[in-house]
Amino acid sequence: VVSVVDPTCLADGSASVSNYDGAVDYTFTPAGPSVDGTGLITGATVGTTYEVTATENGCESPSTSFTIEEMLPTPAAPTVLTVAADCDMDGSTTITNYSSSLTYTFDPMGPTASAGGVITGAVLGTADTGTATNVEGCASAPSSSFTNDAMLITPAVPVVSVVDPTCLADGSASV
Repeated sequence: VVSVVDPTCLADGSASVSNYDGAVDYTFTPAGPSVDGTGLITGATVGTTYEVTATENGCESPSTSFTIEEMLPTPAAPTVLTVAADCDMDGSTTITNYSSSLTYTFDPMGPTASAGGVITGAVLGTADTGTATNVEGCASAPSSSFTNDAMLITPAVPVVSVVDPTCLADGSASV
């Protein structure tokens, strides 16, 4: 009996002969895999379907098939583009490789990624990173750190005081 372990976000799947017997010869079609002393099947190519039979004292079992699946896909780390704050608006950040099929989380918590990858809800002046997670539950590496700065302060309109000229002095102005 072949037991197949599903792949994870960190490793390919695996297979073993659950009723392994060291006195039995195991034959794989196509050739390549073998069974180690614990029953673990090694040397199989991920994604290939194999048939295995057991032979002992000239008697051969019916074959059973198995396929070891490859590691689950891990999304790419979010790529962030930050636009600097100016005199008209706060700084902003967008995920340039945004995908609506992924879920985005941030550290520290608070920001969200809306359609198109626009990040909203970040606390101004706080460094954040984002992570993407797919439907399989596999999480990306974190994005590079980003900080949205507050809008630049626009100085007040200057107030000019004018002194009219006199017979003895020119006029003057001061701010």
